[in-house]
Amino acid sequence: LGRKGAQSDEVVAAFRAAIRIRPDYAEAHNNLGLVLIQSGNDQEGIAALREAVQLAPDYAEARTNLGAALTPTDVEAAIKELEEAVRLEPGSVKALFNLAVAYGASPTHGSRKEIEHLTKVIEMAPDFPRAHLALGKALLQDGKATEAVAALQTAVKLEPEGGEANYQLGLALVRAGRKEEGAAQLRKGRELVAAGDRAQNALLDVADGRGALD
Repeated sequence: LGRKGAQSDEVVAAFRAAIRIRPDYAEAHNNLGLVLIQSGNDQEGIAALREAVQLAPDYAEARTNLGAALTPTDVEAAIKELEEAVRLEPGSVKALFNLAVAYGASPTHGSRKEIEHLTKVIEMAPDFPRAHLALGKALLQDGKATEAVAALQTAVKLEPEGGEANYQLGLALVRAGRKEEGAAQLRKGRELVAAGDRAQNALLDVADGRGALD
């Protein structure tokens, strides 16, 4: 249903049906949690992910998803989940990336550990644009504008239409003393972000229309 573009409530209903048939089905709880969070129901989504972890403590993907969901509101709990996910599955780029982001959001860890872990992510997955973007932002916050420019240029090369990457590259160029080049890049970034917002709004309008027809 999800791959065919079904409404989120249909997908949620299917996962709930699977759980009614088999309450200990950790994968169904994990996927239910993801769909709930994607549809804006964070509290229920986190509860479903916690249930998945409780049912299967060695389920690295569920811990990764739970850690990512907790990062905005309880970063220290998120770090515990993500550190365990990385311990369970050291080769998981997703777990290591989410852990790096959580370290960056934590007042007790900060940019040093974030940069260290993002560097590991890039070694494992050099074509992962979000990792280069996150590294560039972390380096910029750490006052390393020249290094940030290099990371963000890679992010833009990998994802030329990425509005945030282009915008952050503009900021880094300005802070590195390349003001004219930076100003042009900032304009491009703003235009791409605005275009992305318009496209997202159009998709939401289509979804609302489909819901009304149903």
